[in-house]
Amino acid sequence: MTIIKNSIAGVIIFTASVYAQNAANILQKVDSVLSAPSTMQYKLSVLLKTSDNKTETREMIIYQKGSEYRLVRFTAPPSKRGISFLSLPGDIMYLYLPAFRKTRRIAGYVKHQNFAGTDFSYEDLEAKAYEKDWIPMLVSQDSASFVLALTPKKGVKKSYTKLILYIDKVTYYPFKAALYTKGNRPEKVLINREIKRHGKYIVASDMIMKNLKNGHSTEIKIHDIEFDKSFPKGLFTKRYLSRLQ
Repeated sequence: MTIIKNSIAGVIIFTASVYAQNAANILQKVDSVLSAPSTMQYKLSVLLKTSDNKTETREMIIYQKGSEYRLVRFTAPPSKRGISFLSLPGDIMYLYLPAFRKTRRIAGYVKHQNFAGTDFSYEDLEAKAYEKDWIPMLVSQDSASFVLALTPKKGVKKSYTKLILYIDKVTYYPFKAALYTKGNRPEKVLINREIKRHGKYIVASDMIMKNLKNGHSTEIKIHDIEFDKSFPKGLFTKRYLSRLQ
């Protein structure tokens, strides 16, 4: 009987180990796909929609280098033009407000707040590699997709208590993410659409972030995307934010 119990326990431990290893490998592949280009520059058409279907349109441009540097800037309408967000390694973020001609560092306790009226928080916009801050668990899979549950690593402070990623088995690109702040229901859901190959890279050119609490949503369409181009020296610096106007 003891031998049988030990065998069963061994099988359980082995199975858990395999699942953990699979989850880590899957997440690593996701990160490698998302940060495959050395640099990316792309323009975005943004549609904000309220629960009663009132809409507002905006335009943005994003510059990204690897998985650690990202600069986001509004280009339209005039009332929003120049508002910029900068994400740097070490969980450092800055916000530039042209109306005040002021750049301020974003404190950790406000990273959950939304960026300039969109449904994307500062934390949502930061450049990041998932495997750096999150522990993955393989929840389920079928013939087409993996489902990973991510929880923050010990000592890592995040606005979300859990992320559920739905990942395409062919491309390893996440086509859906459920974002939890507490409890068993997500607060927001990000859906990536029109996931296509652009040369040797894979990108979602259409996405929507839905706030499940208030019914507000932000839809983004990406166009004029460029890969592996050289950026001006100092682009990803606090000082450069005010020079982009």
